[in-house]
Amino acid sequence: MLTTKIRLSSVIFLLAVLSGGKGMAQNDAPGELKAQWIHYRSTHPDEKVFVHTDKDFYLAGEICWFKYYDVSAQTHKLADVSKVGYVEILDVTNKPVLQAKIGLNEGGGSGSFYLPFTLASGKYTLRAYTNWMKNTPAEFFFEKPLTVINTREGYTPPSVERTGAVSVHFFPEGGNLVTGLASTVAFKGVNAGGIPIDFTGILLDDKGDTLLRFSPLTMGMGHFTFTPATGRSYRAYIQPAGASPLTADLPSVFQEGYVMHVDTAMGDKIQIDVNTNKPGEGMLYLLVQTRGSLKIAEGKAPANGHVTFGIDKATLGEGISQLTIFNSERQPVCERLYFKYPADPGRLSISTDRPVYGSRAPVMVKGSSGGANLSMAVYKLDSLQPMDQSNIYSYLWLDADIAGPVYSPGYYFDRVGPETVAAMDNLLLTQGWRRFRWQDIMTDKAPSFTYVPEYRGHIITGKMVDVRTGAPTKDINGYLSVPGKWTQFATCTSDSNGAVAFDMKNMYGSSEIIVQANTAYDSAYRIEIADPFSEVYPTHPDDSFALPLRSPVTLTEHSVSMQVQNAYYAKQAQQFYLPAAVDTTPFYSHPDLTYKLDDYTRFTTMEEVLREYVQLVNVSRRGEHFHLWAFDAPAGVPFDDDPLLLLDGVPIFNTDQLMKYDPFKIQKVDVLTRRYFLGDDSFTGILNWVTYKGDLSGYQLDPHATAIDYEGLQKQREFYSPDYATDAQKASRLPDFRNVLYWNPNVHLEQADKNQADFYTSDLPGKYVIVVQGISKEGKPLYGMTTLDVQK
Repeated sequence: MLTTKIRLSSVIFLLAVLSGGKGMAQNDAPGELKAQWIHYRSTHPDEKVFVHTDKDFYLAGEICWFKYYDVSAQTHKLADVSKVGYVEILDVTNKPVLQAKIGLNEGGGSGSFYLPFTLASGKYTLRAYTNWMKNTPAEFFFEKPLTVINTREGYTPPSVERTGAVSVHFFPEGGNLVTGLASTVAFKGVNAGGIPIDFTGILLDDKGDTLLRFSPLTMGMGHFTFTPATGRSYRAYIQPAGASPLTADLPSVFQEGYVMHVDTAMGDKIQIDVNTNKPGEGMLYLLVQTRGSLKIAEGKAPANGHVTFGIDKATLGEGISQLTIFNSERQPVCERLYFKYPADPGRLSISTDRPVYGSRAPVMVKGSSGGANLSMAVYKLDSLQPMDQSNIYSYLWLDADIAGPVYSPGYYFDRVGPETVAAMDNLLLTQGWRRFRWQDIMTDKAPSFTYVPEYRGHIITGKMVDVRTGAPTKDINGYLSVPGKWTQFATCTSDSNGAVAFDMKNMYGSSEIIVQANTAYDSAYRIEIADPFSEVYPTHPDDSFALPLRSPVTLTEHSVSMQVQNAYYAKQAQQFYLPAAVDTTPFYSHPDLTYKLDDYTRFTTMEEVLREYVQLVNVSRRGEHFHLWAFDAPAGVPFDDDPLLLLDGVPIFNTDQLMKYDPFKIQKVDVLTRRYFLGDDSFTGILNWVTYKGDLSGYQLDPHATAIDYEGLQKQREFYSPDYATDAQKASRLPDFRNVLYWNPNVHLEQADKNQADFYTSDLPGKYVIVVQGISKEGKPLYGMTTLDVQK
């Protein structure tokens, strides 16, 4: 099954157009298909995510810093679709050990994880995605391996070094082997950790006859060509280097079918040959798309079971293109991937003011980026922390459009030549058939999505449940509040499935949220809040871990560095702040009237407070119950219904209980004397009573209200870098054992403006690497690095 990462929503629409239900004439099919495809793509954005971490080797007790890039899958420009990014660190069992929601602004955001001492030594995976991306398989999510060592815990290394099982898999070009039709067959050999292996192989038929010998070109991959015979099956005898031999079966041979072969070594042209042994085959269609953009749609009638399509490489977009053949019944029968190298290598030229520095010396980094959105890390290279192999350039052009990890992706881009081009072709040949079945989604219905883009901010979802039956319930109003002086409040109505969704813009930090239905009308409902993180996990290779015992001195140096940082600079690392652009006004913006009760004579009852000095609000009784009447100032008449009553932003539906509350706990009251619209709801005025601490101050909520500790968007932590500008600062006795000299998620490098990154070296000598990466305004992934030496 091919695991190409074509976007599923695009495929659904494509098949609806290709299906015969629309009565489209064959002669008009290509033009109409292109026009409708363009229209569809304009209304259905797709995203890719990349996360730049400061390094990839950590000790428990250190901080992992990261920059979050969210880009359009089609253009690679920073996307302003999702306002929230999800980041997790998973252990080897796919259990999340750390999670965060990152606020995004115009496609960019930043965050950090403190790695606690509860983490065991081992391999971890950092993965990232948006809520919109959860509509697609987890193979779409960004993933990056991390190593964490806990120097406080004991560790027993394995008694025997584990090399892992070896496997070799075969992938016919186009998808299938067919009797009597010559096929190119790609192969890939890896160990249990997904590491490519070297081996030799012999292709045998079911009689034991040797047909050919083969071995990988590079990265454990290669290909051969042979023609399956009638009634024969095939297997391979594999001899891995330094391991026991094994056998592997080739895919089954079909008696009838289609075979495609793509010849890319024709200068500016690509030739696609399709052969079939099915009698009476009519039109065959070729569709080519690059990153969701349809490039070619044409059809030809085969002659003697053969048809050839010619493509100008110039018509294809840069990156991975998907070439799919459909038969006359509009069913996909063959598929192949092709990679067109970008014209711009995306290299950032960066430099330092000199190559060698002393301790606590200033470093100036210069470069030219054309105003790109960039992040920069400077970290020490040693036997435990080698050069981080991941970068945004290779990820967006290659990894993001291929299922599963790509081993050493930088190899395919560092020195592009005949060998790397051939290796790239083998990599794409080994992607197999699609991860979805076209026939399962051939429908004229518009695609539906479970998860919506978070255009404004974090959306807290859940389900409205009838407490009497436990069943989801529709058409019930729900309310969500974040108690506090900064009033955050949202409403919604449960849909036909009982689902609720609260749009919580600018909700930062850890908070208690309170969710409830309107108990004034019915107390039979409660709201169950859903986990916003994805619970779908891909399968990872068995990458066994062993403590790096060969580097005890280096590990000790890392441990001392971590302990010194925590002992002397922990306060700086624990300072969090809200982004400057966050609006902290209440959800109703500015009230019409505000009464600070300490400015007035204090009364002992809430009724007296309202009657004596809260204007435009009237208190009355209906029988034994209190009712409040707000004045509609714009209309000049009182409202007929009660206003929305809030205590620290939490709706209070029992007016009698609120009137019994101690007014000496109230600091102020905000009043809106006008109709207020919030989502699908409207309120006849608002009274928000605010306590001194914003914590409800002992008010007893309705028992059907649910209070939950909830993590909003992560507050930002500032990377601390000492300043040694003066001799006195440089002479400080505080030790400086930083192995990460600098981290800046929003760095600017412009030689013309003489805008440069400045930082200071630490007391640790050694070689350091400076890594800068990001996205240009035109959507070009950019990557650059250089090194510097620090000497005593």
